[in-house]
Amino acid sequence: GELAALAPLPHFVRAAIGAPSRVRRETTADGDTLWLCGPTGLARVEADGKFSPPTPYAIQLRATGVRADERLPTAPAPITFHFIAPRQRPTSPVTYRTRLAGLETDWSPWTAKRERSFANLPSGDFRFEVRARDAAGVEAAPATLRFVVLAPWWRTPWAIAGYLVAGAGLVAGVVQLRTRSLRQHAEHLESVVAQRTHDLADRTAELARQNTELVRLNQLELDEKISARLAEEKARLEVLRYQLNPHFLFNTLTSISASLPAGPSTARTVVERLAEFCRLTLHRADERDWTTLGAELRLLRSYLDIAQARWADLLTVALDCDPALDDERLPHFLLLPLVENALKYGRATSADRFEVRLSARRDPSGALVLVVANTGDWIEPAAKKNVSSLGIGLDNLRERLARHYPRAHDLAIAHTEGWVKVTLRLAHAPAI
Repeated sequence: GELAALAPLPHFVRAAIGAPSRVRRETTADGDTLWLCGPTGLARVEADGKFSPPTPYAIQLRATGVRADERLPTAPAPITFHFIAPRQRPTSPVTYRTRLAGLETDWSPWTAKRERSFANLPSGDFRFEVRARDAAGVEAAPATLRFVVLAPWWRTPWAIAGYLVAGAGLVAGVVQLRTRSLRQHAEHLESVVAQRTHDLADRTAELARQNTELVRLNQLELDEKISARLAEEKARLEVLRYQLNPHFLFNTLTSISASLPAGPSTARTVVERLAEFCRLTLHRADERDWTTLGAELRLLRSYLDIAQARWADLLTVALDCDPALDDERLPHFLLLPLVENALKYGRATSADRFEVRLSARRDPSGALVLVVANTGDWIEPAAKKNVSSLGIGLDNLRERLARHYPRAHDLAIAHTEGWVKVTLRLAHAPAI
């Protein structure tokens, strides 16, 4: 019945839509509206006879993220293109193919998909093109959308021009520097030639001066060796001071002690300690002059007993030595000079009572550490002339240490809080 209603339609309506394939009547408040679907499209006829021509067979294109002729910033967001070509023939599906000119040269295959997305587009001019065709092979007019992705600032013409200017300046600078370097090199060569010419005249005199200097240095080295040998002999003589005729002195003191009344008298005790001290200082048949820490401590105890008898309550002696170190090898009379100096300067710089301490231990590295300390004040070498000398000095001790412990000893003197402390650190004892 609906197709029969088309009979009274004007001829131009039939010409516009062709032979209609489908008709639909829509009733609204304004009256009936007739929709006609024909080969050329979809047309609308109002109740009052108003005719709307059919929608043309063309591609409708829109995009998300870009507009036509828009200039996008560098690295734009993803862009999606949506397109459709309405075709009112149910049996005539439409397929599409696309191309993004400026990025692609070939068209995509024909497909029914109606959108396409692009991400991470480089800079440049782009034109998105889309074509459509139906099953009959009829193609709609192509649709395009042009846009531009701007290049980053460092790729702009101004930046490229700046690069060219900077490059030209750099080349000019390099050329100028190279020219200056070559000129300076030539001047240097000229000065070298002139200097060599001048040096040839002075070469003979310089060789003579060098020979004279070599003779002088050889003489200095010889003098230093002689001085070192004299210092070593001086140290030996100072050690021998403690060994002057020990047998005679020991025998004499023994006779004196025997002649004194028996009993606990100070005189007899002092003489006995002095005789014991002389006995311990008897020279042994050891060509290298070595003893043990235990023997050295026995000698020092006799010496300190004599000093204790001399100063009585004015002197306090403290010995803190590990018995496990008694067999440790030491040169003869190594500690006696330090103890003698501690008694001498401790008594001289203390107002009333004074104290002497002696300790021996082994540090974590295995070195032997010997400490001799006394109460009192430190006396600078320039002021020691006011104190009478009672033993060998530190200079002779240093000479003996350098001879017996080359580069394996450390002698340190500290004076704080009313104490003067001499610390002797021996890394190892040389083999005999």
